[in-house]
Amino acid sequence: MAAKKLDKNQIAAISSLIVVGTKGAAEVWDVINKDDRISNTIRNLGGQLAHAVSSGSPQARLEKQLDLIEEYSFKAAERPEQAGDATRWLRQASSIRERLPLVASMKGRSGKNTMRELQRRTSDLLGEIISRDLDD
Repeated sequence: MAAKKLDKNQIAAISSLIVVGTKGAAEVWDVINKDDRISNTIRNLGGQLAHAVSSGSPQARLEKQLDLIEEYSFKAAERPEQAGDATRWLRQASSIRERLPLVASMKGRSGKNTMRELQRRTSDLLGEIISRDLDD
């Protein structure tokens, strides 16, 4: 998506919204995070991702990342506004996971290149999930 150029009136309007939004953001956060579930979930997911990235072989790391995607997607599917996205995320994770045994059986450079492609697809999917939640 290309960046849209803004004129000075639009920039002033956005600045005003940011100032007003910033004042209310703390109150909104307190309301939606009243029992710390959201902040704990974010912390937990971050810790799990860090552990997944530092795990053994590339295949093991990929499997742990896919586990996290699936776990998060099941939770997201409970929210009606995210059910469609969560279903798509689960399908993509499943598609990647189904290919892992095949890639593991490949020898040499082609196996490594294919594993890198699966890693890229998994990273893209994680990025999409994270940015989707930040946009909400």
